[in-house]
Amino acid sequence: MNPFFRMFSYLDSVLRSVLPLWATLFIWGLLGGALVMGFYALLSPQKRIRAKKQEIRQLKQELNDDSLDFAGTLRLSRKNLGRSLELLALVLPTSLLSMLPALAMIFFVSLLYTYQVPETGHDIKVKVTPGTGNVIVHSGGVSVSTGKGVYYVVMGKEPRIMVYENNRMIYQWTPDMLMSSTIDKKPRWSYIAPEGAGYLPEDSATEELIIDFKPLRLIEGAPRFMGGWEFCYFLALTISAVLVKVKFRIE
Repeated sequence: MNPFFRMFSYLDSVLRSVLPLWATLFIWGLLGGALVMGFYALLSPQKRIRAKKQEIRQLKQELNDDSLDFAGTLRLSRKNLGRSLELLALVLPTSLLSMLPALAMIFFVSLLYTYQVPETGHDIKVKVTPGTGNVIVHSGGVSVSTGKGVYYVVMGKEPRIMVYENNRMIYQWTPDMLMSSTIDKKPRWSYIAPEGAGYLPEDSATEELIIDFKPLRLIEGAPRFMGGWEFCYFLALTISAVLVKVKFRIE
């Protein structure tokens, strides 16, 4: 997925250069919704779905007949249940498959829009696990250790975080990298995910770094549930998906 993420990241930087953060994110949400419905329309058997829905509507009309006896009601109810399960079998697999592009985009968006780059003079908390050994955390500014593997580093003119273990740098974050609150050793499945936030060396005694980056607020002053990327993105995705469905009469 790395090549796709590099392309996504480049397009995102172009959009951010001319649009506010929330507008850029809204565009990604609109695109995500259109992709979901577009893939679903292409992959799903629309004619069979329409025919099956028509059968179910007809059965419901027959069930509403007041002259229908108990045996007839039971027979039609079973038939209606069977048609409903057949409809589910037509819709569910393609629905799940069509969501894959949107899930990939959600993953990419979360990497780019979850945290904000710390400003000069701001302090960042860094927790080192297991917190033993000769570890030093630098930022280009002031570094203070409170013991038990907890450090507070003040961002310098060029924000960065550098972690040394026995005089060897085991991790460095700079503003041109992705931001992650948890840095650990490289997992076996990492080849399927975009890299950029970095990993700790395999032979390091340090197992994990937890960096207390501040959450990115898209709209200052907005309620907390609206401030992050999730509300704006999923609102746009929902609007886009509904509009595409209605416009093209997708079943």
